[in-house]
Amino acid sequence: MTIIPDLADLFLQQVDVAETVTLTLRSTARTASCPVCGAASTRVHSRYLRTLRDLPTSGRPVRLVLEVRRFVCGERTGVRKIFADLQW
Repeated sequence: MTIIPDLADLFLQQVDVAETVTLTLRSTARTASCPVCGAASTRVHSRYLRTLRDLPTSGRPVRLVLEVRRFVCGERTGVRKIFADLQW
């Protein structure tokens, strides 16, 4: 299990500083690996937003909004058919 993920493939789309600091990010990686079988996939099934809250910075709460992609695993014998690219 990864505690701190590799952030090299994340793109910061937007920063909003108000009562809460909101950072909106998305992955730029072309592929994602299935967490069960390890097969790489480029086939995006869908997308959704995941919101994480973090400790305050400069006295303001921090909110991370991640655009997460769901991928289709191409391994025919795999038990998992759909998986998310950002697995935190």
